Amino acid sequence: MGSRTAISQNNNNMKEVKISDSTLSKASTEGMDAFISAVGEAISQTIGGQLTPDNIGELNAEQITLLAWIYLHEEVMDGGFVQLIYNGYGAFIFRNPFGVAMRNWGLSDLYHLIRKGRKLYDKHHEKIEVDCSDEDFMAMFEQ
Repeated sequence: MGSRTAISQNNNNMKEVKISDSTLSKASTEGMDAFISAVGEAISQTIGGQLTPDNIGELNAEQITLLAWIYLHEEVMDGGFVQLIYNGYGAFIFRNPFGVAMRNWGLSDLYHLIRKGRKLYDKHHEKIEVDCSDEDFMAMFEQ
């Protein structure tokens, strides 16, 4: 097995995230999206494939923020903020310090978008989070 690069500190309950140098090298040649995806996948694999209330303490703030960014990006690019909220990520994005983390990472426009989105989330999330058929979802999405 090739060398591995740790991308977290191993503190008390935190798991060490590892990714091979060859995976990082390959991803870096494919562009920023591939690189972020590779790191995100390594983080996700470390915690069993999905971030949950039970395993969130096994990651540091930067790792959680990167996963939040990946969830936000995937959901919004696929179906907008309505899909993000419908699929259960609304509170994770809007009711946590994710926006502040984005500002701290230098993404101030995204920080402002999250702040504006929080107001709309607070106003409409109950209607959006209701289980519904695909047809009803599409009608809601169109609104």
